[in-house]
Parts: sequence; structure tokens; C-alpha cells
Amino acid sequence: MSLLSTLFLSLLPALPQDPAPETDEPTPPSEEVQEEEELTPERAVELLEAADKSGELDLIFIAIEDAGRVADKKVVKELSGFLKHKDAEVRYLTVQTLRYNQDEEALKVLLKQKSNKKILEDERCAEEYYYALGQKGDKRAIKILSDDLNKTNRGDKVTRARILALGRIREVESVEALMDCLVSGAARRRHPQMTEIHTSLVVLTGASVRPNQDDWIAWWNDNKRGLELTKQEQELDTKKGRSAWMELWATPEDKELMELARKQGKDGFGDATPEELEELRKKAEERKKRAEEKRKEEAEKKESGDGGGKDDPDGDGTR
Repeated sequence: MSLLSTLFLSLLPALPQDPAPETDEPTPPSEEVQEEEELTPERAVELLEAADKSGELDLIFIAIEDAGRVADKKVVKELSGFLKHKDAEVRYLTVQTLRYNQDEEALKVLLKQKSNKKILEDERCAEEYYYALGQKGDKRAIKILSDDLNKTNRGDKVTRARILALGRIREVESVEALMDCLVSGAARRRHPQMTEIHTSLVVLTGASVRPNQDDWIAWWNDNKRGLELTKQEQELDTKKGRSAWMELWATPEDKELMELARKQGKDGFGDATPEELEELRKKAEERKKRAEEKRKEEAEKKESGDGGGKDDPDGDGTR
């Protein structure tokens, strides 16, 4: 059970339980308890239900973060109920959690929120919602992301998220939507979202075009007929750009690894290969495993000391 689950259970209102035996001795973790540490879909649903019934925001936050990522249809269904919660932070966290939930039901739930005013009229939540659609990389999200995209405002974070999310969906329709947005602003000297449009177009097409409105329109006129995209994302021009793009779409776990590596003086994520990232994940898992083995070893030593120690050199409970 994770730290969040432990904290969640400690904060829950008292429920009827069998009384624990009175003892001053700490109960060492057993193998049976260790097996229960994995959060099952059933347990995840229970945590979400209990948090919802409690009505306490702290419990709801913990349950969403800890149980909401479990990839299961029933978990996603239970989680989706929080999208209509009266608290804006709960709605935001729910959208963010659905963004990274790997069950296919998560995308279906997100697509259904296209008219949810509680999400779309909250700038922070709307921004995360569009990033969540982009995270899924599914063509079904293109229409939602591109609808009225030409109505842009300088510095509009929501529009920025929609444009970058289109860059994540490798379909010709994404390029068409971005070019429609660009052409609609052709009368301007520079489109207010030119940087984001350029980023997404380069990632989608791999074209060597300057971040200039006229240059992209000229490229489009030359290439729109018969345009095909590769399955693999194309690289951005600069290392800084590649790093920013990679971090934007990294999972929370990968972001933690990136931050850890950055603290160690490594910041070349823009040039990291999938194999190198996988190696980084393996090393993190190895560290986690070693820490868990050390914890078990210390627990066993403590248990052994309670039963024997110096007065019990044979370790058999006799003196």
C-alpha cells in the first residue's frame, strides 16, 4: 500500500471494526500484508466511494491521486463522478488523473466532457482538459481540439494547450486544423500562437520551415496534397525544444525521474532515446526494490531482536 493509501486510511472517519489486540509490541509486516500492498481495482473503487461519502476534500484528493490511476473501467466510472464536483480543485485533479489513466474508458469519459461548463469555463481546468485529450493521442479528440480554434487570444493558455495537443495526435487532420488556424490569421504580421503552431507542425511533419506564418502557408500549399505522416514523432529543431516537448507529455513518474536526473546535473532529455528512458525507469525500479528489501531486512532484524537477541544467542526463544 502506498503512502497515500496509508494516509487516506488514517484520515477516514472511524468505522466499525474488530478491536485490535492490546499490545505494546509493534506488529511486524507479514507476507500476507505485503501481498495486499498492490492496489486492486476493487480496492481502488472502495477508496473512491469512501472518500466521496465522507465529503472531506483531503480524503477526496488522496483517493483520486492514489486510486484514480488504476487502469480499470469501474475505477474510471467511479472517478468520473468527481468531474461534476462543486470544488474546482477536485474537478481539476480528476481531469489530470484521467489524463494519465491507461484504461481506454478514460478517453471516452474525457470526450464526453466537451460541453461540461464546469471544466471549460475554468481556465486552469480547461487547459488541463485539452492536454489530457492530447495525452491520449487519439484522432477522436481532433474535432474537440480544433473547434473554433481560429478564435485566439494572445497569451491564452487554453488555446496554447489545444494547439500543442493537436501536435500529439499524429493525423493529417491535425495538420489541417493547425493550418486553418494559421491561415485565419494571415492578415496579421505574426499569429499570436505562432510558436505553438510551429512546434506542433514540426513534430507532426518534420518539415524544415522557419517559425514564420508566410513560410508555413507556402509549405502547406506545396505539400497538402497527398501529405502522409510517419507513426513516430519528428524532432524539434533545438535541444531545449525537444526537452520541453518530452517533459510536457511525460507521465508523473517520468517527470519525477527527469527531475531527479536534473538534480544530478543531467538535463539532456531532448536527445534521450526511448531505450535510454526505459533504462532510467529500470534503474528507478531497482532503487525502489533495494529500498524495499532493506526495509524488510530491518523489520526481520527487529522481529528477531524481540524474540532473542543477546540473551538468546541461538535465536530459538530460550536463554
